[in-house]
Amino acid sequence: MNHASNRVGYGDYERMVYSIIVECSGCHAKAADLIIMPLCDFTNYTVSDFRNNPILRARIEDSYAKYITDLEESVIALWNRRV
Repeated sequence: MNHASNRVGYGDYERMVYSIIVECSGCHAKAADLIIMPLCDFTNYTVSDFRNNPILRARIEDSYAKYITDLEESVIALWNRRV
């Protein structure tokens, strides 16, 4: 399992998109990329909310880490069910 990053968009609208890729080390077969939602899209809170409430930020970061772990587990489960 690998994590990849790509730039999408252009100019002021450019941003990084992160994804999870599973690849067989033997035959190099790959699964489809699973895009990881950026933290700014994961929550409706603003930077100001996080600055004013560090506990909120820690809670959201913990939830985001669980979200990524769940995605990784989903990718592994899908890979292991392939024909």
